[in-house]
Amino acid sequence: MLNLSEAILATLPPVSRIKLERQLSDRDAAHAAYRAASDREQEARAELGFVSGLAQQQKEAHQGSTISFQGHRQQEDKQAVAERIDAPVAAAKRALQVAVDARERAAERQNAFGFLDNIETWIRRAGSDGRFREARPVDLKLTARTDLSAEVAKVRARIAEAEEAFAKAENAPAPASDLKDRAFAEIDRIAALGALKIHPANRSAEPLALARKLAIHSGNNNSIVGTGGSDVMVWLMHEELRKKVSAMIDALPQTGALTDDEREAAFGDLAAARLELERIEEQLISTAEVDGHIIARRVDLDPRAFLGIEA
Repeated sequence: MLNLSEAILATLPPVSRIKLERQLSDRDAAHAAYRAASDREQEARAELGFVSGLAQQQKEAHQGSTISFQGHRQQEDKQAVAERIDAPVAAAKRALQVAVDARERAAERQNAFGFLDNIETWIRRAGSDGRFREARPVDLKLTARTDLSAEVAKVRARIAEAEEAFAKAENAPAPASDLKDRAFAEIDRIAALGALKIHPANRSAEPLALARKLAIHSGNNNSIVGTGGSDVMVWLMHEELRKKVSAMIDALPQTGALTDDEREAAFGDLAAARLELERIEEQLISTAEVDGHIIARRVDLDPRAFLGIEA
């Protein structure tokens, strides 16, 4: 449950704060309604259990019983007895189903406020050092015949498209030239570490210090120390590695390739487009609420769109 301090709430524009506090109040009311509906359901279950047990006792007691009618002992009609005994059970079952339906509706209403948790987290992270600015209202140009639910559905479809485009940019291949530059730099860096060196004046038995280069042993905490000469092998096969890696990269798909700068620019453009769509979505939902038409908000909505602020 949200518990925003006065200092944090004070950073919001007045209209944004009133809107948030109204939603918090409605959320609390929905939570109370859910608790009440859940209690009624439990009471209905207990009542069903009670009348079911009583009915079973009555059936057992009635087995073999007789009644007197005009001086003759006659077996009471078993079907009529069963119907009479089961009537309270059937009524209790109906009452329980009504209570279950009411609790499910209350849960759905309560869950509709799940987006508020995301807003609380965002406001706290955004900080209370400054004050948020109210964003420019969206001009929807609605008419009396505009189907707001249909318009929200259209906007959400466009938001989904923006998300797909974002994922596509995120997974876009890097240009072959960029990949080669980074791969070659990696090879060169390791080759430089493994390069053998010899001084012309060295008169030792190990002028290359090759044994040390190839050594590998256990260090503290059983850690492995040394490369085992793997960097020397990279140095020896330097050009062959570059040629092989170059061929590997040339075989990779390049459709939709983006440089790092192009990818970051795409992220920025898509994020801005999505925020604008979410502002339109929120304006449509708020307009519908004025007429008493409730459209559930997405849990992952952008807090800036809901609050109508710039940040």
